[in-house]
Amino acid sequence: MSDRSTRKSSKKKVIITVIVLVILIGTVKTIIFSNEMKLADAEWVNYHQELSVPSTELIEIRTRESNTLNSYAVLDEETGIYRIPITRALEIMADESSE
Repeated sequence: MSDRSTRKSSKKKVIITVIVLVILIGTVKTIIFSNEMKLADAEWVNYHQELSVPSTELIEIRTRESNTLNSYAVLDEETGIYRIPITRALEIMADESSE
């Protein structure tokens, strides 16, 4: 075999090795990216599943707040402090400011 054919053979081997390495690196990166995306999707689903069901404690708090904002009550009869619904309080404030 001549020196020239040996060099051509060596160049082909180097080129083939580089191509194989590029393909392998691309494949590994694709697999890693795919796995990261699957993990991110799973985390997103868990996050939204947990938030989609309000806790019983939160429901109770919101119910109490709604009752407080929308009902009449005597807070201190001696000093004449009463609670009125927020909508009624806003109406009174609007009426007083227009006078």
